[in-house]
Amino acid sequence: MTNNAFIQIKTMDLWDVGFFFVLLGVFVYFTIRTWPQEWRAWKKTILLGLRFLILIFIMVLLLQPAFKMRVKSKSMPVAFVVDSSQSMGISDVPLPQKQNSKSASQTRWDAALGCVFQAQEKLSEKYQLTYHTIDKGHKNFNKTSAASLKPKGALSDFSALDKIVKDNNNLKAVVLLSDGRVAQRKTLSMAARLGVPVYTVGMGQMKAPPDLKIEAVKAPQFAFKNTEVIVTAKVISRRLPRKKITVKIKEKGKTVCSRTVHLTNTSESADVQLSFVPHKTGWHKYQITLPVYQEEKNIHNNKHVFYLDVARDKIRVFYVSGRPGPQYAFLREQLKTNPSVDLVSFVILRDRQDVVNYTDKELSLIPFPSQKEILEEMDSYDVVILEQFAFSQFGFSSAVDKALITFVRKGGGLLLIADTTLLGPHGPYQKSLLKDILPFNINAALKKGPFKYQLHPLASHHPVMSLVDNRLDSDSLWKRLPFLQGNGLFLTTKSKGALVLAEARAQNQVYPVLAVKQKNKGRCMVLSSLNTWQWALQEAGQGRGTWAYQRFWTNVMQWVSASEDSHLVRLNLSGEAAFVGKEYLIHAMVRDQHHQGLASADVRAVIKDPHGKTMHYPMKSFGGGEYAVPFVPKDNGHYHVTVQAFYRQKKWGEDQGVFQSGRFWDETRDMSTDFDFLTKISEVTGGTFIPMSEWSPDYLKKELDKNAWSLDSPVLLWQSSWVLWWLIVLLLVDWTLRRKWRGV
Repeated sequence: MTNNAFIQIKTMDLWDVGFFFVLLGVFVYFTIRTWPQEWRAWKKTILLGLRFLILIFIMVLLLQPAFKMRVKSKSMPVAFVVDSSQSMGISDVPLPQKQNSKSASQTRWDAALGCVFQAQEKLSEKYQLTYHTIDKGHKNFNKTSAASLKPKGALSDFSALDKIVKDNNNLKAVVLLSDGRVAQRKTLSMAARLGVPVYTVGMGQMKAPPDLKIEAVKAPQFAFKNTEVIVTAKVISRRLPRKKITVKIKEKGKTVCSRTVHLTNTSESADVQLSFVPHKTGWHKYQITLPVYQEEKNIHNNKHVFYLDVARDKIRVFYVSGRPGPQYAFLREQLKTNPSVDLVSFVILRDRQDVVNYTDKELSLIPFPSQKEILEEMDSYDVVILEQFAFSQFGFSSAVDKALITFVRKGGGLLLIADTTLLGPHGPYQKSLLKDILPFNINAALKKGPFKYQLHPLASHHPVMSLVDNRLDSDSLWKRLPFLQGNGLFLTTKSKGALVLAEARAQNQVYPVLAVKQKNKGRCMVLSSLNTWQWALQEAGQGRGTWAYQRFWTNVMQWVSASEDSHLVRLNLSGEAAFVGKEYLIHAMVRDQHHQGLASADVRAVIKDPHGKTMHYPMKSFGGGEYAVPFVPKDNGHYHVTVQAFYRQKKWGEDQGVFQSGRFWDETRDMSTDFDFLTKISEVTGGTFIPMSEWSPDYLKKELDKNAWSLDSPVLLWQSSWVLWWLIVLLLVDWTLRRKWRGV
């Protein structure tokens, strides 16, 4: 051990300097003024020397000198820190020549551990070595536990170095082995405050490795069935030979579309546009893939997953009117101008009571389809509207009614607009099989009522009756709408499971007008009025437009067609971004058959993570049909959520959705090294950077020896008692000599 001793004095400020010169001036003045002229020179020299010694001791008190010893440490604490993020798994470090292997390279991670264990063999006797991994946090390891460690960290956060330094007392240096891929650039400011030098070892190649990757993807989240979807992928080739690259979109392993691009340069980017047509509704998982070449070190960025919510393009409606009139004219125009409706309509030009010498099919405005055509095409529609029309009136067999019943039970919608001349005891529906699925009991006797009436909503919470979002405002709007007219006869009894949505009122009596019913997967609605066109005509005449009429019929079509907005179970995923490690709220709404909030259901969230693992979470009821459960994503990627509701010991319904969890940093996007950043870390901390190709334990030992010196606790000379005693002795000698030589 080599020791170096030195004396350190206090830095003099302006006050110290000024005091020194004042003291010096006073000293010279009184010394010369007070000695007698007859003294010989040797007496004056002795007295002047004593005074200078006294002045020196006074300055000792002013400058506060301290004696320090510079000592080289016998066992210096050093921390080896290995980056364990995913980019360290890239194989681009050449193997040592003495190793025989089929592979010409090893991973950055394995090379880093090799460096650590080489240092352990040669430095452990003279240095106290500790070992740590670092990604988004840090962990301790040793040679035994290192075998089970893998570079799986999602990111590198070097701010954990601060925690390592604080946890290891008297740490003198940090050796960081990393490729420099770091998520937080503010690490530099943290590193400058560490107080210990950081020696960085660059793992990997300084040049970016050859890579073919998908840099970005532009894809819609929502699409329509049987409608073209366009996806754009930005493809980047780096340090690869000129190649023809085939970009594919796959679903469940099958290619749905592909396109070949020719990259003419070794480093080039291209925006590749692909298109395909989804033929099924629901959530679809697609994967964009690139070919993998032998030269590539990172194959994680050769694919990209995206999800697409495919809905039907339009609501296909088959509309038949038994007679021409304003109800048909207004409603047909409303449906034709609705961009979400694909309308096929027919109207019969005469009533059955009219006597003419033409067939019924010849009296349709356009050729009326045959029974065979109707049966063949029925499943292609979402909604069937029958206005003052019964198939049996026009020669169709009961097979059509049977097909309609099957159509509804499988999920189709039936809207019957008819007054009591068709639905009453003497109407054609008495013999129709359809009466079993209607929301009214048409076998019951009719009830006389007003010929003119206003429609009063009974279930303003129901989506059909909601003219605006606020329920009170919606009720006020219903009261403002014009009166309807009828034949003065009303149906009186709803069928089992039906819900009356609106009624007429007169003289303390109520008369059902609008009712709905769920039948298996489908829905049925009956409106016993042919006058709703009055709402459009009179509202527009008063300058208020036709929006109330349009909103009502839009609501009707959405509910009858079982559109997404009218589902009894709805999953509502937050529009906010989801992040790994942070809570994300999964929210659902559950309603009963009358679309009122259902607070007593058993609701569960089934979540499938990006790796295919399925998790089940019970959802808590918050009243009013609202349910929620917090979820914390553990990895980035797409999470598929299915909300299932159970009520009265049966499955009430379910809804699905997808959300994506990500990080502000994607470790696998680019795995090239960043040695410039490692160099900056070393510079701000007083360490040095060296690439792995130049690494050796001897180099590290040489660098660490520079920081092996430390200072012992200083000895404060000015606080020693002998300084005071010597000052007293000198003052006594000076006083004694002056008295003796003066002859006192």
